[in-house]
Order: sequence, then structure tokens, then C-alpha cells
Amino acid sequence: MASNSVRISDMLLQRLQEAHAQGSEVRIRLANSSFHGVPVHLDSEFVELLCLYVDESDEESMCERAMWLIKLSEIVAFSYPIDSWSKERLEALLNSTDSKADSQQDRAV
Repeated sequence: MASNSVRISDMLLQRLQEAHAQGSEVRIRLANSSFHGVPVHLDSEFVELLCLYVDESDEESMCERAMWLIKLSEIVAFSYPIDSWSKERLEALLNSTDSKADSQQDRAV
């Protein structure tokens, strides 16, 4: 029977592989720090994250980047966003779907 740490490690690697394949941004929390970015390299020992950001306080708003190389065995917590919908966005989608269905029924009659 596999130990708990092996199952957690396998799950972590699986989630990172999904984020890497989808180009999703991830946030990784270590004991004393936190990093975020899109996984650009991943193997069984390390993940490399690319973080792009714009310094809003700078008038020229130059895009900057940071690369983080993180040892997977040191990770305490990991998260990546899943598409979230506001109430307004969902209602707009439902209303547009209802409008399309109504117009198709009108044309059929």
C-alpha cells in the first residue's frame, strides 16, 4: 500500500500537469513565501513558473517577468484558479440562450 506522502505527491504532480497543459496560473505557498505564475517546465522534482506582471505605479507600464524554480518536495500548499462565474455573467448567458431559443421557435412556426 502506498504511503500518504506518495499519494499526495502524485496528486500534486497530476494537478501541476493539468495546469501546465492548460496554461493556467498557479499559486504555490511554501513555509516562508508564496509564488505564482504559469508552469513552463515540470518534472518529478521541480516546477518552473513564469510570472508576467505590469508595474502599475510606473507611467511607462513596462511588462516585467520573473521565473521561479520550485522544488516540489518543499511545497506546503498549491492552488490554481478554476473558471468562476459571477451571477451577472451567468444570467447574461442564460438570457442570451433563452433569446436564441425563442427566435428559433418563432422561425419554425
